[in-house]
Amino acid sequence: MRKFLILLTVLFCVSLGFSQKSDSVSSSDLKKLQQEILNTNVPTGTSNIPVSEPATQAKEILSNPLYRESLDTTKGESWLGKALENLFEKIGDWFSNMFKSKESSPSIGGLGAGEFIIQGIIVILIAILIGFLIFMIAQIRLKKKSSIVGEEGLVSDEEAKRSADQWIREADRLAADGLFREAIRCLYLACLIRMDEQRVLRFERHETNWEHLLRFRDLPTKPGGFDLLPATQKFDLAWYGLVPQAQSDVDWFKEEYQQLLNGLRQART
Repeated sequence: MRKFLILLTVLFCVSLGFSQKSDSVSSSDLKKLQQEILNTNVPTGTSNIPVSEPATQAKEILSNPLYRESLDTTKGESWLGKALENLFEKIGDWFSNMFKSKESSPSIGGLGAGEFIIQGIIVILIAILIGFLIFMIAQIRLKKKSSIVGEEGLVSDEEAKRSADQWIREADRLAADGLFREAIRCLYLACLIRMDEQRVLRFERHETNWEHLLRFRDLPTKPGGFDLLPATQKFDLAWYGLVPQAQSDVDWFKEEYQQLLNGLRQART
């Protein structure tokens, strides 16, 4: 009962010392409560509380070890502060580790920029290596696909007997059947055979199309404005590269063949 009265008095004094409503409490009641506290047997160590200072009296009572433990209500409310404290500690540790890692890696003379340049050079070298490998694989595939014609070269023994006009007729027949790749092959061979018939460029059935092109480039005089390079490239893509062809591609080869014929006629006159 005594503890209850003391606790009630403390709460009353605290509210009286920090609120602005002290006029609602009469001075006589306050004096009675103060006198009751003074008459109470307070444990040893508690100082006498002046009647004129209720706030000081409440602080003195709360500082008494006898009531400090029972009136401590901060333990249940400290979890939020501890959580925030742990959070800030972790953030601080993260920043500390980040700055330590930066300090441990020396940046002398723009080493960071140098590392970036080195990485870029490595990426470029890897890209060049990949491109070279793709080129080599493509060359191997072209050589394998060239074996479709057989070990005899561009044409077989039977095909070697055809004239340029026969290759043109065969191209028309294949194009009518929708076999545009085969028709383009016939038109390209018609160009080579026609130059052989006019004694401009010797046709070697065991040589590749590129070997014929190299010999064509070495010619001192060429038939008009005809150039074998575009036809060789397009034939290579169509026949060995298996690139789909259309009637427009066949028509393009026919125009090239006609240009060759015009150049050969000009060379004879």
